Amino acid sequence: MKTRQVAAHFVNFNGKILPMHVVVICNGKVTECFPLKEEIAMTEWLSGTIEIRNMEDGAYQSAFWKGKLLK
Repeated sequence: MKTRQVAAHFVNFNGKILPMHVVVICNGKVTECFPLKEEIAMTEWLSGTIEIRNMEDGAYQSAFWKGKLLK
């Protein structure tokens, strides 16, 4: 199971812009999204905005940065 934790200046989640948030991705699926309150070990910083989108089948959500799927 591959887990990746990324943070960005903004996260666009269901049309809401969330400042300074962390997104946890497991096997290409978003499992968590929470405010960044302090530096967290093993968290990758991405400048700009991460967009969380519902996938076509609606079964899960994926995260995108600069138009590319985050895995």
